[in-house]
Amino acid sequence: MDLSSYRYVAFATHGLMADDLDGLSEPALALSAPKAAGVDGDGLLTMHEIFTLKLNADWVILSACNTNAGAGAGADTASGLARSFSMPERGRFW
Repeated sequence: MDLSSYRYVAFATHGLMADDLDGLSEPALALSAPKAAGVDGDGLLTMHEIFTLKLNADWVILSACNTNAGAGAGADTASGLARSFSMPERGRFW
């Protein structure tokens, strides 16, 4: 998806860790259910898919549970989901 023309991108959704759903092997954001939205796909934006976004935003806002879990099981994975929006290739660090 090409989001390169947006300076601000906000996600207000539910964050999923690997294994939260059967067959989910990486963190993801839950988007609209495909049938409800009338689109193809599984309704998830996985970490791998985030890496492939055409993104040039000044700010990406994640308002979702599990996107930056902190200490405990899955914390590194959750932080990785948030960090996937600020990869060095994107020219932004936090």
